[in-house]
Amino acid sequence: MLTRADDAAGGAGAVLPPDLEQRVLVGRRIEPTDNYQFQFATADLEPGTYRLWISLGSTLFRVLAFEVVEVVAGR
Repeated sequence: MLTRADDAAGGAGAVLPPDLEQRVLVGRRIEPTDNYQFQFATADLEPGTYRLWISLGSTLFRVLAFEVVEVVAGR
């Protein structure tokens, strides 16, 4: 689940609707560790702070926080 976690989302955060055509998430476990590798498309997200909630089981979640910033052409 993807949530927006900044003032634009009202401060408390907002769940973004799933749109699998625009945001592709691929994840895999890096054996033999408990680490994971994810690929997530952010090009269609508005600038802001987000959290990606990943379920690893019935009661276990990983939360990845990231910020999307605006890219200035020519830099």
